[in-house]
Amino acid sequence: MRKHIKRIKWIASCLLISALFSILLFAQEVKIEKKDGVVIVHNPKELVDLPSILSTLKLREDLRIGIESGDENYMFSQLNSIQVSDEEEVIVYDGLEVSIKVFDKNGKFIRKFGQKGQGPGEIQSVSYINLIGENLNVMDRGNNRFSYYSIEGECIKEIPTGKYRPYFAKADSRGNIYGFVLIIEKKKVTQDLVKFNQEFKPTKTITSREMPKEPPPADLMELIRFHVLKDDYFIWGRTYNYEFNIFDKNGKQIRQIIKDYNPIRITKDNLIEEFKRRYPGKKIPPKVPRIPDHFPNHFPIFEDFLCDDEGRIFVRTYERDEKDNVYYDVFDPEGRYFTRFTLPFEEKVSVIKKNKMYCVIHGDKEGIPMIKRYEMKWE
Repeated sequence: MRKHIKRIKWIASCLLISALFSILLFAQEVKIEKKDGVVIVHNPKELVDLPSILSTLKLREDLRIGIESGDENYMFSQLNSIQVSDEEEVIVYDGLEVSIKVFDKNGKFIRKFGQKGQGPGEIQSVSYINLIGENLNVMDRGNNRFSYYSIEGECIKEIPTGKYRPYFAKADSRGNIYGFVLIIEKKKVTQDLVKFNQEFKPTKTITSREMPKEPPPADLMELIRFHVLKDDYFIWGRTYNYEFNIFDKNGKQIRQIIKDYNPIRITKDNLIEEFKRRYPGKKIPPKVPRIPDHFPNHFPIFEDFLCDDEGRIFVRTYERDEKDNVYYDVFDPEGRYFTRFTLPFEEKVSVIKKNKMYCVIHGDKEGIPMIKRYEMKWE
């Protein structure tokens, strides 16, 4: 009888363990549903096993552009933004020099253009450059205009932005312009993601968020991030939600990508460490920035994201490893979370094209701004 009872208990234990194991496995599955014509992809916290996809990414550095002294064409004062053409030319905007430099795929300097000023074809204070087709978009907040240049440096068109003055703006191939703007009214200020026409007249507010009356420290501010994709598709997300919304060229939402996450709680030590990372060598302020009561008690879920030319999404998170390297989460073109990798904190991925990763380094350990390129190999 005792042996029978023990056997029953043993079988029950095995069944329980099997059930728990099945639950754990199921929890790591991607759940996909369709609602009102939108495909919604729910990802778990942990990586999903996709046997049909190569999920191990190996990086090999194969190019650096940027030196401390010597030929001024290879020296940067302030790396604000970079783009890469189909011919793998690297296009760089230097904020302090107020010039755009172009290098070939081997890192050889080709040309530079741009002259500081307020006249036709001149630039004043550029917040972002973006390449769409063969045209370079230049968001010149100093001159309050959105400009089109050829890669050779010819100014093709300049559009006044009027009262909107977007921080970032990007055009699609049809001339629509998307911009991240602040709308200031008497009783409130909102962050808006707005679609403009070719004359920079607003046609649609894609998303809007009211700013808190007592804003948090800049590093903890919730921001709207967005990109114009291949075939004029469009993607946007908010840094405090692990969620991305994808629209087709007609403005219809077709996909939503969601991921579960563990928020990184904010403590005084966290703020001090984050200050050290972002401002190495600077004295820590006597008062650590206060987090308003109405603001989330954790860091943003992600800092930024970008998409490569094959439809994958790369997300720069706030998570660090034991060496203080930054984790990047990677989603496949369907929106499934299938791998992750780390890079040194000072290296920020800016462009991924033809399986090459281009990182902007605002200042390495020696304080030298540079661009680093990695060859990407999937295994």
